[in-house]
Amino acid sequence: MIDPDAPSPPNRTWADVRHFLCGSYSYVGDSDPLGFQQLVNKTPAISEYLPPSPPNGSVPHRYILLLYEQPKGFKKQKVVDEDTPRRRWNTTEFEHKANLSAPIGGSIFFVAAEE
Repeated sequence: MIDPDAPSPPNRTWADVRHFLCGSYSYVGDSDPLGFQQLVNKTPAISEYLPPSPPNGSVPHRYILLLYEQPKGFKKQKVVDEDTPRRRWNTTEFEHKANLSAPIGGSIFFVAAEE
């Protein structure tokens, strides 16, 4: 999950901010009538979840979730650890270094600052 609008959409000097990175998800059960399946994970996150928090006065930020098929050996990836900066995250560079293909799914949502 990334925030491409940090610290604000007109001033993206921190973009992208990495809000969450985790691997080893698996499907649970069968698809629902629309073809969706629930994903679960029982392994620690590579980057723990950082909730959306646009600063006061900022217009809403986009938050983008991307889903990739995990290649063999991903659990042992050394591209990211707890010391890797979250600001100025380069998703394309990570995809290349972690041997990921194009995303197989994604979602976007907007969060406005609390007043």
